[in-house]
Amino acid sequence: MKYFIYPGLTTSEKRENKATVNHLFECAEEVFKISREAILSKARNAPLPDIRKTLGCIMIFDLGMTTSAAGQYLKRDHSSVCFYKSQFDSLIKWDKRFKSNYDLMLQKLGGRKLISYDGETVSSYSNRIAAEKLMREINSRKYD
Repeated sequence: MKYFIYPGLTTSEKRENKATVNHLFECAEEVFKISREAILSKARNAPLPDIRKTLGCIMIFDLGMTTSAAGQYLKRDHSSVCFYKSQFDSLIKWDKRFKSNYDLMLQKLGGRKLISYDGETVSSYSNRIAAEKLMREINSRKYD
């Protein structure tokens, strides 16, 4: 079997990472009801790009993979995964469907810590956004 080489990882950790990626695709098939072959195909119809973005972001932020390794697993170029990574902040903040798919996939992966960005959990991120919105509403009120 071929394993990607990660500096500082032992062989057992490489196997565990490979098993985790296989488990990730199994969870994606279960959640999205789409086969692994369809996800890895070159098709660009409706749900497939969003599923690839979700999987790419999980591989980068949750599994700690490089963009090249994630691209090889998704059968995409590393620049595609870099694009997913650059869109992640705005997708989590504005796209409710992407955020719910991302949360659901992380929960299906076995209750891993829900990572949003920079180590902040998705739930704490959403709580912070809600608190900031509430503070803006309070500050905009005029009291006589």
